[in-house]
Amino acid sequence: MLPNQESEPQKNQHIKPALIFTIISAFVFVLLGVFGLIFINNDNGFKPADTDFKKFASETELREYIANSAQNYGFAGFGGARDLAINMETSAQEVLAPSLDSKRVSETNVQVTGIDEPDIVKTDGQNIFFSSENMVYYDLPVEPLILEQKMMPTEPGFVPPTYQAPNTKVVNALPPTAISLASEVEANGELLLANDKLLVFSYDRVKAFDVSDPKNPTLSWEEKFDENFGYLTARLLDGKAYVIARRYANFDFPCPVPLFDGGLTIACTDIYRPSQPISTDSVYSVIKLDPSTGNVEKTTTFVGGNNSVIYVSPDAIYASFTMYPNMLAFTANFLSENQDLIPSSVVLKINNLVSLDISQESKNNELNVIIQRFLATLSNDERTRVESELSNRMNDYLVNHGRELQTTKIVKINKDLEVVATGDVPGAPLNQFSLDEYNGELRVATTLSASTMFGRGESANDLYVLDSSLKVKGQIQGLALGERIYSARFIGERAYLVTFKQIDPFFVIDLSDSSNPRVAGELKIPGFSSYLHPLSDNRILGVGQENSQVKLSVFDVSNAQNPTEVDKYLLDEFWTEFQNNHHAFLADPDNKVFFIPAGGNGYIFDYADTLALRRAVSDVTAKRALYIDNYLYIIGEQEVVVLNMSNWEEVSNLEF
Repeated sequence: MLPNQESEPQKNQHIKPALIFTIISAFVFVLLGVFGLIFINNDNGFKPADTDFKKFASETELREYIANSAQNYGFAGFGGARDLAINMETSAQEVLAPSLDSKRVSETNVQVTGIDEPDIVKTDGQNIFFSSENMVYYDLPVEPLILEQKMMPTEPGFVPPTYQAPNTKVVNALPPTAISLASEVEANGELLLANDKLLVFSYDRVKAFDVSDPKNPTLSWEEKFDENFGYLTARLLDGKAYVIARRYANFDFPCPVPLFDGGLTIACTDIYRPSQPISTDSVYSVIKLDPSTGNVEKTTTFVGGNNSVIYVSPDAIYASFTMYPNMLAFTANFLSENQDLIPSSVVLKINNLVSLDISQESKNNELNVIIQRFLATLSNDERTRVESELSNRMNDYLVNHGRELQTTKIVKINKDLEVVATGDVPGAPLNQFSLDEYNGELRVATTLSASTMFGRGESANDLYVLDSSLKVKGQIQGLALGERIYSARFIGERAYLVTFKQIDPFFVIDLSDSSNPRVAGELKIPGFSSYLHPLSDNRILGVGQENSQVKLSVFDVSNAQNPTEVDKYLLDEFWTEFQNNHHAFLADPDNKVFFIPAGGNGYIFDYADTLALRRAVSDVTAKRALYIDNYLYIIGEQEVVVLNMSNWEEVSNLEF
């Protein structure tokens, strides 16, 4: 029973239960349920979280950690985490060493030279390996009577069409004037080529085929993930494959954790986690294996949550997790700064509640009771005033403390899969290009999102430089308030960022003094770029959209203080895969041309001087392109077209 309830029955008839709790606590809890937060000024004194990263001491501790995470943050056991990507240092596209039969061979567009990324197309300079993504249907001859009767699939006598499941095609690419289908592999997915082993990654398994005889590929080894794990991505580094798999961290989490079906398991006491609870909905395993034999050399496993990103440099693996604070503690801190509205005795009770060893649900209920009892002591007029004041002061509080509401923990793991450092930055990275290692330091671009659901506020964008121990060494905060990062690219001592809301600010960031990064120049133009690619030392290609059309922009950054858009081209296409998948892009720096697929067509642009469309290939459902010597191979879902790059004439094609 609330205090004074009997003595003041009329006053309490209209009390809104836990209204201040709704304003304050539910505010921040619901805030985490949407994809935005309220922010921000530039110097709000972000406080890094505890940077310990350690293994669970017992199965019980792991289960309690998962349960507490569910109560604290709303368990995200269904849907959730953005696909992980293992990301590489920035680099232009690599050209392979000459093979016996060719001088120039392209490889997959990656971020760092020498570290390969999986894609649906690979080549060894003599053969093309293409993993089809669509099923192919073949209609069987059907009696005319069946057609006339228009039988339904469930009726007797109906003859359904047959189909061929997606597979991987091995194409003999030489000579380019007479390409042919050498063989097909009954598996499809993302591909890595390690010498004569073709690794095919599908969601539930990894298969390795010996392709030393392209006409007769044979299965070398296969590993099937446990039914609860799924493949995310992989990389090929120093002759080893690093494979990432994920499973949801649900309440019936087993110990030990089966990783492979009928094989490798992981002890729960071998799983890493941050010392403070994070929004945990997934468990990630990094598997280091020998691609020639499939032998697993080592694994490391850690809990993670939404917006997790994995970045790999030549020397280390960086795992990031988006984290949110203890909302009860955040509320207590807010109230302690407003004791002219909330009595110190009430604040003391809430502070004591924070430290109690009970479930978060119980704490929330107790907070509700404390607030209700406080409300009961107020007159209607005073209660209305306090509610209004608290609502407005929370908005002001978030301006100064917004960066505490969303942080990214980064864990550094060496190539032997040992944890060597941890650190924290506010906000969350957009994707793989938001992280980059340079001279032993990690550069990270993040966005703190804004929500219009509660109060006022606006998003902000930050850039941080972390030393080898992942301690913040330099920073820029509050870029492009009200906007978010659409693309990032780190190249040497510079970073290029594109933010967007109504126009496209293109930022040039000077990182030559890593302890004092600064904005060197800025350009505002219509549209936005969602991918940035270096065409040369001083020219950056941006690919995005303007007025619902694919937009190509060339930025001249020779003068960092005054970047300019020196050329642009609008394609009569709505979207290109290249905007969200850099593997779809091909650049040939020798001939100063690049290829992009869009709308099922393939487009080849010359960028030697101005952007010029040299050739378009239509009706091939273009997916990728590669070059061998001076021939360009455009790979479509059902066809490969070969062009002579001297005159852009078609010299051969192959239909599947």
